[in-house]
Amino acid sequence: MSRASIMSLLKEVGVAPRGDKYKEQWKALGGWFLGPRGENSGLFVDCFKMMVAEHVSHRNSCFPADPAYITQEIKISDAFQCEIRDLKEQLMKLQEELKGSVPFFSTRYFAHMALDATMPALLGYMGAMLYNQNNVDSEASPVTTQYERIVGNQLCDMLGYNITPGTGHPLSWGHLTGGGSIANIEALWATRNITFSPLSVRAALLDSATNGGRSFLSQDQIELGLSTPICVYNSKSGIREMIPLKDCNQWQLLNVDLDDICELTKRVTDRMATSPGSNLDVTKFMGLVDKESVINKGLVKFMIKHGLKQCPVFTSPANNHYSWPKASTLLGLGTDALIPVNLDKNFRQSMKHLREILHEMLVTETPVLAVVA
Repeated sequence: MSRASIMSLLKEVGVAPRGDKYKEQWKALGGWFLGPRGENSGLFVDCFKMMVAEHVSHRNSCFPADPAYITQEIKISDAFQCEIRDLKEQLMKLQEELKGSVPFFSTRYFAHMALDATMPALLGYMGAMLYNQNNVDSEASPVTTQYERIVGNQLCDMLGYNITPGTGHPLSWGHLTGGGSIANIEALWATRNITFSPLSVRAALLDSATNGGRSFLSQDQIELGLSTPICVYNSKSGIREMIPLKDCNQWQLLNVDLDDICELTKRVTDRMATSPGSNLDVTKFMGLVDKESVINKGLVKFMIKHGLKQCPVFTSPANNHYSWPKASTLLGLGTDALIPVNLDKNFRQSMKHLREILHEMLVTETPVLAVVA
C-alpha cells in the first residue's frame, strides 16, 4: 500500500470516531463495550464467530488441493481427546483464577488508570491473532504493517503533525509499541542517539582526514565537510551562531537543534559533492557515520573517545512514571541522569524550577537530552 493509498483511506476513515456525529453521543458508547453486566455478550460472540468463519474460509482457500492434516481418525484418538480435555480444563481454571482480577469493567471502579477495553479493540486483536502476523517487517505482515502506518498517521494528524506530502514541511510518522513504558523508553533512546549524531558526523570526517580519506574521500571533500556551518550556542555572545563544524566544541554539538541534526548529514554530503571532480559515495560515507555512532560504539566508549566529562541528563516532573528512571538505566545513563522537576500548587511541573535546572546545565555545559512534559 502506497502513501497515497494510506492518505486516501485516512480521508475515508477519518481520525474522529463516527460517534462524534451523533446528537446523543453517549449512547454510541453502548456499542463500544461488552458492558459491566456483559450486556453485549451475544453481539460479541456473534462477531467473533463471524471472524472465525471468515478465517477458516480463508484457510480453506489457500492451497485447496492440500489434504486435511487433522483427520477424523486423529480426532477420535485417545491422544487427541486427552489434549482437548486438558485444554478445556486449563481454560476453565484460567477463567476461575482470573475472577480474582481487578474489576476494571465496573463503572464503580476508578482506582487505577486502566479501564475496560472496547469491543473493537478486543475483537480486532482476537481476529488479528488468528493470522499471527509479525510487524517487524512488511514481508511477514503485508496487511497489518499498513494498518500500523495508518494508525501512526492518524495519531500524528490528531496531534497536529503534518501528514500531507508536498506542503514543504517534514512528513511525520509513527509506529505502535507494546505499551506506554516501551514508548517512553524508545523516545529517550531515540533522543539519545540523535543528540550524539553531530559528534558522529564530525568524527567520521576527522578520522578520514587522519586515515587517508578511508580510501574514497579526497582531502578537499573532507575539508569541505568540516567547513559546513552549523547553528550552535555561543557562550561568549549568549546567542546561537553559525559556526563551521570543525570549530564547534563537544558541548555545542550536543545542543544542536533537532531539525538541524536531521539535516546535518545531507548538508555535509551536499557540500562535499561540490568538490571539483567529486564522485562522492554517500552510502559509504553514511557507513562511516554509523561506525562512529553511539549505537555502534556504546555509550561508555563513545564518551571516552570524545572526552565527554559531563554525562547527558534529562528532566521530568517529580511525579513521573516509573518507566522514565527505568529508561535511563536501560540506556546506560543511570538514574542520576533523571532530574526531577518540582510540582506547583496545580500539580504541574514548576516552570520556575525547570528554568533554574536548565540554567544550571547551561552554566556547567551539561548536555540536556530532553525535557519531559
